[in-house]
Amino acid sequence: MASTQAAIRDRVRALIESLTPTTLSADKFRSSRNEAGADFQSWAESNPAAALRRFQARFDGSEDPPEVSNTDADLRHATMVILIAYPHTARYGADQAMDRDDVVQQDFKKIEQAIGIYGRANFSGAFDCTPLGNEGAPMKDTDRGTSVDFLRITARFSFYATVGV
Repeated sequence: MASTQAAIRDRVRALIESLTPTTLSADKFRSSRNEAGADFQSWAESNPAAALRRFQARFDGSEDPPEVSNTDADLRHATMVILIAYPHTARYGADQAMDRDDVVQQDFKKIEQAIGIYGRANFSGAFDCTPLGNEGAPMKDTDRGTSVDFLRITARFSFYATVGV
């Protein structure tokens, strides 16, 4: 079944928002509204108290040429970048930055299960795609900010797209 980047993006957002974190489980994942030019990192740095587990999920704008085409549908590959904010506060535990790193790792594992290579069952119907991880490059990285750290997840997806749509 054919899909679109928008359908896959919306499914990824819904899957992440549905997760219950292991630590600080009352602080759920919340999708960014992408206001003010969608500069998520600047917003989070300016609003650290509101930024915990706020995230942005967007395709990076690149798309590989079709791997296969039958003139009705193309097999495409696209890369999504997900940024999740973790403010520099003591709410993670007494070891502060180290406890924050532990929470980031726990959250990454949950997200990886939902949208990474183990999450294939979560993508069917209108969201039909194959999560590929990041094909040899690191899927997880951390961007250290002034008042917020960001978990950066880079995920590639393979999907059939209707030609011309």
